[in-house]
Amino acid sequence: MKNTKPCRSIRILVLGFLFAGLIFEARAQSKPDSGWPTYGNDPGGTRYSPASQINRANVAQLKVAWTFRTGALDQPTRMIRKAAFEATPILADGKLFLSTPYDHVIALDPQSGAKIWEFDPGVDLQHNYSEVASRGVSAWRDSKAKIGQPCRLRIFLGTLDARLIALDGETGKHCADFGSNGEIDLSRDAATQME
Repeated sequence: MKNTKPCRSIRILVLGFLFAGLIFEARAQSKPDSGWPTYGNDPGGTRYSPASQINRANVAQLKVAWTFRTGALDQPTRMIRKAAFEATPILADGKLFLSTPYDHVIALDPQSGAKIWEFDPGVDLQHNYSEVASRGVSAWRDSKAKIGQPCRLRIFLGTLDARLIALDGETGKHCADFGSNGEIDLSRDAATQME
């Protein structure tokens, strides 16, 4: 009978090195000045930040720098009881981006909390959605676009009414070259249509 333990050990060792390399690569992509560009900070969702400004020695001394009210709780709708903020703001190009339960997208100055722009997708709040929560936005940078070109940084939002919207990270305006004037109807040709 052939002894397979050495082969198994070598395979486990190789897989271990590959896995360690993937973790190292994900951490290497998260530079201290890169912000928090995606949910979990990187495509692997590691939630790792190499920033060292806040640590165990000073975390207890942190104070609130600013607060921001989205106005979501002021919406005149019967769905208010279903509304929930379940998004993680992202930081890209020196701006914080977040979405509200009713799918408004807001860009904020991270230093002051001042609103830079707000986008309202016009979701019909009379429709009885099963829940009213936005899981956040995503950002994508067009590496071929020149600095200052519209939609170089795109902010994506999936809406309650089944649309995918691409916005210019600088202005909050639709990216006209995405879908139909910045939107794709995700319910089109679906087996179940919204009522």
